[in-house]
Amino acid sequence: MPCLNPKFPYLITYDSANPRLELIDGSTGISARKNENFEYWYCQFSCHNSFRLFDILDLIPLDILNRIRNREVYVVLDNGLEPFLKSADGIYYNIVLPGKIPASQIIFMSSVPTMHEHVKHLAEKFNQDQISVEWWSMFEYQLWDVIQHQITKPIDTLSIKDYKKKYINFNRRWRLHRPVLLTLLHNYNLIDHGYISFGKSDFDQDTWDNRWAEMHRYYFDSPTMLEIFKRNIKIKELPLMYLDTNDLVTNRAEQTRSTDVYYLDTYFSIVTETTFHTKSGYDGVPFLSEKIFKCIAMKHPFVIVSVPNSLQYLKKLGYKTFESIIDESYDSIVKDDERMFAIVKEVHRLCNLKDQELQTFLVEARKICNYNYYVLKNKTEFIHTSLTI
Repeated sequence: MPCLNPKFPYLITYDSANPRLELIDGSTGISARKNENFEYWYCQFSCHNSFRLFDILDLIPLDILNRIRNREVYVVLDNGLEPFLKSADGIYYNIVLPGKIPASQIIFMSSVPTMHEHVKHLAEKFNQDQISVEWWSMFEYQLWDVIQHQITKPIDTLSIKDYKKKYINFNRRWRLHRPVLLTLLHNYNLIDHGYISFGKSDFDQDTWDNRWAEMHRYYFDSPTMLEIFKRNIKIKELPLMYLDTNDLVTNRAEQTRSTDVYYLDTYFSIVTETTFHTKSGYDGVPFLSEKIFKCIAMKHPFVIVSVPNSLQYLKKLGYKTFESIIDESYDSIVKDDERMFAIVKEVHRLCNLKDQELQTFLVEARKICNYNYYVLKNKTEFIHTSLTI
């Protein structure tokens, strides 16, 4: 049954001083729900303050609101773009607790696989019913859609040949783990082994001076990491790095042919996901963005730089990881500094594969990549309500 609003509101409230409401004709969130057997009103929102800055009662027509309160229609709230646990807090504080809409009528599409655990805690804390939580694999859906409409054949990666460059590492915003990783790659002379994008983003605070201070604050209790920072301070003098584009302001979640050459000329990716650090104040939750699904769509092996135990969520979605040819024990390491060291150690090993060892890697990686591409191409479900770990 249909979505009831022909245009849906998208609440963009990253900047509380400049909130924006856009009315949009279509959405991946609506497309993925095309076979629903119930009616719903749909809204996409950006973060925890969205329904404080925009009252949901001002957005929903009165006739639909009455049907929602009569338990005839659901409200679907889509936060698939972001890994924010506090988005659920915002729903409770601004919608459920004031009694605007019953919790039983709210369906929360979240990009965080563990969001249901957080919502259970909130419901107990507030003595309220639980809102329904769905793990919405939006970026997987987007790359699936690209494959369905692909006119040309996928590129032929992992050919047996000499590789002047070993890896790709795409970055846009300078989330803390990204300059940390770059510093460690510099320390172990690994920067020249890869194609790396690391330039000016849409955040003015994304400068080496700002991130350098933050790196020292975060790792104040890791003498080894601090010593590496001290030894590599000249990394701040490196020129900014760009690959297919100098525009690192625009979020390029879509697949573009301009990056094909980098996948062809390397044999693995270092995927710096959105989340990595786990201390208070950081969004230390699992999150699978377009970065990882681009690797699957491009048939490219990967090392994932993310929060602990991220790879298990890919497996839950039906994909294989590369544990037979890549030491993925890094993924189970809880401490951030130790996990980062283990990642860079494995990157070092992979960059130094030669001759028969490299050929074996390429052959085995190709098998896994072909399997994962087939899984993605033939996917039918991208919204999950019962996947547990």
